[in-house]
Amino acid sequence: MAAALVAAPTPVPAPAPALPLNIVRPRGFGTYRGDRLERGFFTASLVAMTALNVADYITTRQALKYPGLSEGNPLMKPFVKNAAVFAAVKAGTTILSVWGMKNLFKRDKTTAWVLTTVSNFLLSYVVSNNMRLISRMRPR
Repeated sequence: MAAALVAAPTPVPAPAPALPLNIVRPRGFGTYRGDRLERGFFTASLVAMTALNVADYITTRQALKYPGLSEGNPLMKPFVKNAAVFAAVKAGTTILSVWGMKNLFKRDKTTAWVLTTVSNFLLSYVVSNNMRLISRMRPR
């Protein structure tokens, strides 16, 4: 008679070690901390937007002192003739922008990040262009 092959018995896996029941998640860890961190960075981007708007106001007022330079934004052109009116309009649009971005951030974080980033890049360009024009017009 032929010998039958018998499979070797499979080893039984050892049970997983039990974790102690008193493990506590560190405070401020996980999603809550990530949300707080993201809100902090978003607030910093709004502060940067505000600072860039202030810099735009200052550099625009400085540039308008030189003959041959004028406001390039057709929507703001009527307001730059009077410093107080220009400051009020600039402050109002800045406040509305920050308020709108905060509200948008509550509903759609990605869109708020994109719009704030684009706005900050554009404002950076405007301020740097104003500075370039002022430096060209300054007597040497």
